[in-house]
Amino acid sequence: CDFGTEDIIAGILKTEGINNEEWFQQKEKLVRHFTLMAEDSAEFLLFSITDVNRMQAEFLEAYNKLMDRAYRRLEYALTIKAECIKKSEELIRIGVKLNQG
Repeated sequence: CDFGTEDIIAGILKTEGINNEEWFQQKEKLVRHFTLMAEDSAEFLLFSITDVNRMQAEFLEAYNKLMDRAYRRLEYALTIKAECIKKSEELIRIGVKLNQG
């Protein structure tokens, strides 16, 4: 089970006030906090930005695998979010029509 890997990508994509292309130069502003919960015992590994960059340089295959999984999970989460927003908007439209008529 992978914990928090989508948080790496979310940290890069959603950091306020930092241009996406320049996030690394502003890495001291990237602070991520999240909670983990496991049903069984689990190990937790925490990477700093420096660790992730070192991983990319020294263990490219593992880094690519980590990032690929993170992007896939983020894409899945964003797809679900978009579907929820669409359904909410449909319900709001229906509610407005029912109240008007």
